[in-house]
Formats: sequence, C-alpha cells, structure tokens
Amino acid sequence: MAAGLTKRPAQTHSAMAQYYFLNGYTKKAIEQMELAEQTTGLSDYQAALIQARITRLKELLKAEELE
Repeated sequence: MAAGLTKRPAQTHSAMAQYYFLNGYTKKAIEQMELAEQTTGLSDYQAALIQARITRLKELLKAEELE
C-alpha cells in the first residue's frame, strides 16, 4: 500500500480515511485511522488528533446504523 512507500504513513492513512469517509465507507475510514494511530513516532498532538477523529467516526457510524 502507498502508506508503506511514503515517509509519512500516518498522513497517508488519514488521507485514505478521508477518501473512504467521503465515499460512504465509514468502517473502512475507521480502519485507516486505526492504522494511522499505530504509526511510530507520532507526536502527542498528532496522536490526539487521530484519536479524536476515530472517536468522531465511530459516533457517525453509530448514527448511520440507527438510520
């Protein structure tokens, strides 16, 4: 996957998550953000942003499932 080929795998996973989310694949977006979260060398700030995005995506997924 492209994430393995870049020097910024967290950003690559985040971008893929956004792509999946915008195309209606919230579960896949969460998976990508969880991969981003596993990236070594994240700053505390980056980790917090990723965790916040995961939390928000999970909230949106629950809302989707209730519809």
